[in-house]
Amino acid sequence: MFLLSFLFYSLFSFNVQAQWIAGEGCKVGEENSFLKEINELEQSLEQQVKPEFLVMTPTIKEGIIFFYQWANEETKKNAFQNSTIKKSIESQDIFLNEENLNKKILVQYNQGNLKYFFFTALKEVKNKAFVIQRIKKVVETFEEGNPEPISTRTTYLVEVFKTWKGAFSEDSEMNNQMKKADLHSGDFYLTREGYTKVVTKYFETGLGTINEIFPDENKWSHESSKLYWGTEYLEDNDYFNKVNFIEKNDWVLETKITNKGFTLKSEELGLDEKGGSL
Repeated sequence: MFLLSFLFYSLFSFNVQAQWIAGEGCKVGEENSFLKEINELEQSLEQQVKPEFLVMTPTIKEGIIFFYQWANEETKKNAFQNSTIKKSIESQDIFLNEENLNKKILVQYNQGNLKYFFFTALKEVKNKAFVIQRIKKVVETFEEGNPEPISTRTTYLVEVFKTWKGAFSEDSEMNNQMKKADLHSGDFYLTREGYTKVVTKYFETGLGTINEIFPDENKWSHESSKLYWGTEYLEDNDYFNKVNFIEKNDWVLETKITNKGFTLKSEELGLDEKGGSL
């Protein structure tokens, strides 16, 4: 950004000087017009160098059998029927019929109780051994008539997901994929009249290293039998600050709930759910 600004400033200064040397002068209107063109070009270049958004949301069924995406149909069918994730979702009284399985997100709301499930994964991992995700979670509680939160709590989470490259050293078309999709779930309960809870999660998902824990992006440093490493949500951001991203995507998930309704949104993922009279 600094380099772009410096180059455009130098170009503008040279252009103005050249006009004065030629005896043409430089009117204020011409200068403003030229600056506007510079800003537009700078914004265009920034958009071009911005990393591609690689975070995708598979359907519920695709997420459940993500590990078996390379298997034959019979294996996928058996994996789905025996999936612990499938059983966990169904234990929340959510029926996984064909319609629900083809959705990107499942949401259930009943009298102040909100539950949701959805998956994310990276479209490609560029042959790295793992994917890093760190989350800053802010929970705010508001009382009706008061624009300021009566309570705020901020916590931090760091997660690492193994890729097929982290499992096998030889070259394979599978190496560019995560081994399993990331399941996101929420269970919120708020029945108190006149109160609103807002949970905002700021995600950073991408490739990189973690000081002392995963120092080499080409090597899975955790137990070889494990597909996941992660902390709990902690008020201490020590692990959070150990992350060094080489490339990442930022996205936000905001959930708002009262005893009358809810909204759940992520502009980056294209999620926009609502219910009740919120």
